[in-house]
Amino acid sequence: YAQAFAARGAAFLATGNIDQAIADSQQAIDLEQTLTVAYRNLAAALLVKGDQKAALENLEKARALEPTNTPSQEEFLNQAVRRSGTVAANPGAANAPQPVNASQPGSIQSNLSSEIKEVNETAEAMSPADLIQTLSSSENADLRWKAAVKLGKMSSPEAAAALIKAILSDSDIGVRRAAIFALGNIGAAQAIEILTGKLGDQDELTRFFAARALGKIGTPAIPSLEQALKTGDISTQEAAALAFVEMGYPAEETLIKLLVSPDVSSRVFAAHVLSLRPALKAQPALVKALDDESAKVREFSAQALSAMVDFGLKGILEQKLTAEKNEKVQAVLVEAGQ
Repeated sequence: YAQAFAARGAAFLATGNIDQAIADSQQAIDLEQTLTVAYRNLAAALLVKGDQKAALENLEKARALEPTNTPSQEEFLNQAVRRSGTVAANPGAANAPQPVNASQPGSIQSNLSSEIKEVNETAEAMSPADLIQTLSSSENADLRWKAAVKLGKMSSPEAAAALIKAILSDSDIGVRRAAIFALGNIGAAQAIEILTGKLGDQDELTRFFAARALGKIGTPAIPSLEQALKTGDISTQEAAALAFVEMGYPAEETLIKLLVSPDVSSRVFAAHVLSLRPALKAQPALVKALDDESAKVREFSAQALSAMVDFGLKGILEQKLTAEKNEKVQAVLVEAGQ
């Protein structure tokens, strides 16, 4: 559960839904107090929201858990300013949230303001061809990052090719993340293989952004996601789940098929995804899944059904509760029937 909430919180952060990012990250922490990525996501979301004090408190909790993988306060604030109007602050939004104190005299951030302004103005004046050239060859990582973000608004084969190249070869992880995010924005089906490979990346945000991108691409990505489910490790499978959640309606038929798969891990996966994003079409299959031999399948299915309870379904849930022996599943069925 905690990893699922952390993954969804990262996706909400990436798409600018800051309130939901805060809620999901906090839920992940409540479930697993040692989940470093949830503290980092919560810190980033709180900073965008304007609560620098709480953001830095959560950053320090992350640093206490993983000091080598968590930036210092100064690095964290500098990154926030360099990425103002960025992926984490909803790229492309006309009124994207800005990091707190970005122009306060004497602050860490204010020392970078003129440099950031110059980068933004330079990128805004560029033609599509100039953006592609900048992404490919500029020595300024911030300028390459800005070029990637802007190319994410241009649905052209040339833009997609430049972004794919950046994912494969750019030395800056922020640029690579921005390129992944941008490919999702333009629905670049030619990037499916590369994006699927990134579902198992060591960097959490890279995995989450790749999942979001594949979800945005939609139906063409489903076969690759199914293959990732069969062959990937746990991190890859969690990212694939996030992709299906992001995809929504186009994924429903696949999830219903997986819910009756002979493979128990596939059934758990499908029920898990449907618990995060319930689908009315899946209701009959979810009801049948309440009799599954796997307690996890029954538990996730009950969670999914709790979001679509009607009078008739409530009676079914009560019947299943009477026969259920697993205490965790019983608790979910009780909650679902209320």
